Amino acid sequence: MQAADSLDGSWIDLAESAGGASMTALLGGVAVTETGTGATRRVEVCDPVQSGDSAQSRRFLRVKASRPSAR
Repeated sequence: MQAADSLDGSWIDLAESAGGASMTALLGGVAVTETGTGATRRVEVCDPVQSGDSAQSRRFLRVKASRPSAR
């Protein structure tokens, strides 16, 4: 999960999961909850930037998914 202040800005990694492992927060203040097991899981990542923060006019979030190349 990534966040940025603008669509063309630099994206910051908030949390990641690799190889089917549990999602892990990468920054202080990021909250991650994960439920379920196996192939189907529900994951919630909470951005530490508050949506009502008057100093923060916009915030964009995106999911970055990648797959290792075949060997």
